Amino acid sequence: MYVSSNNINKLYHSVNSELDSLNEWFRSNKLSLNVGKTHYVIFKHNQMPIPVNMNIKIGDEYIKQNDFAKFLGLYIDNKLNWHEHISHLKNKFNSSIYAIN
Repeated sequence: MYVSSNNINKLYHSVNSELDSLNEWFRSNKLSLNVGKTHYVIFKHNQMPIPVNMNIKIGDEYIKQNDFAKFLGLYIDNKLNWHEHISHLKNKFNSSIYAIN
């Protein structure tokens, strides 16, 4: 799910509203969502302050905030730079090179 807003308070309310609708759809279709594997990332500019306690939840369970997310094999961080993805690839290459040696 992707939600965008210039106002952090509007974003918070919009996300919770959409998650309530999504949760209702899951329940009506007899599906479940693993909330333990669910998290959110707020993409921002360096100067933009973000409130610490944004209580975003699905049903009665709170979702935790992460600084990055894995999406289609890419690690995307909250500042939209490649540091997390490069770090992941470096570790992957190092273990491959060790196995070849």
